[in-house]
Amino acid sequence: MGVIATLLPEERCLLRVLQAVSGQHTVVPCRTWDEVFTACEDEAVHLAAIDLFADGKANFDRVRHLKLRFARITLVAYVAFTASRARDLFDAGRAGFDGLIIVDQDDSPLQLKSVLGQAEARGVASLLRNRLRSEEHTSELQSHSFISYA
Repeated sequence: MGVIATLLPEERCLLRVLQAVSGQHTVVPCRTWDEVFTACEDEAVHLAAIDLFADGKANFDRVRHLKLRFARITLVAYVAFTASRARDLFDAGRAGFDGLIIVDQDDSPLQLKSVLGQAEARGVASLLRNRLRSEEHTSELQSHSFISYA
């Protein structure tokens, strides 16, 4: 059982997340980015479902900061789609989001549960890849180093 933080201004979206993960995860509803950061500091948050447009416009600085401070967190964007938001949704992937849920399209309880699970798997796989690269790099450096006694 894990902890999911949410930043979802629309009550119906929060209720859908609660229904999808009922009994499997604890959900910490947040009303602001500061509350998301506090939840991540105080709880063992492993996933955050965030409306990128909670403040009116996409806030990628906060997203990057969240990923820097809590590298293991899996991020899922949960947004209403409009044509004017298409570029922001593309940028969400580059900013570190592991999943995307479109309001009224991907958010039945079964679909939500599936997207959240897939995002978690991507997040874990990414961490594992980075860890393996780091260990491979360290191992390579050690094999090329030598000690000279002069």
